[in-house]
Amino acid sequence: KLPECEHRHTTECPRCGDCTVGEAHLLADEAGFESLTVTSFGHLLEALRHARQRGVKAFLGCCCEAFVRKHCDDFASAGLPGILVDICDTTCYELNQRHEAYHGMFENQTRLNLELLAKILRAGGDGHAASRSVAESAECPSPAPRPSPLREANHQR
Repeated sequence: KLPECEHRHTTECPRCGDCTVGEAHLLADEAGFESLTVTSFGHLLEALRHARQRGVKAFLGCCCEAFVRKHCDDFASAGLPGILVDICDTTCYELNQRHEAYHGMFENQTRLNLELLAKILRAGGDGHAASRSVAESAECPSPAPRPSPLREANHQR
């Protein structure tokens, strides 16, 4: 979300179109998927736990590669399969602000890869019938897409 957005540190999103988070919500809405803005690492873990308890089958989310690498075990232990799409900016790790990001206080603007999100949502079928969830996380931005650390981690096991 934009640094000046009144909803920056809340789960609310007015879907105004001023940032890619709102646009991602609109894409999910149009595809019939539930969407959620995650505000911190703790909130992410709680959202995944709650989704699993509700019977959600999988999730689609956005975060930087460094975040995925650091929290690969957390995602695996969440008990939900998911797709994580890299975001397109300088990372909190590169800016030495990972502690702020962990608590949901990272103040840089991030951009989600809307083109890739749209393709995945279109391939996912009818979200209403499938009971899937989409989560966007603005905790930690990243540069251009790179090879998946999840794929690398699976090959190392």
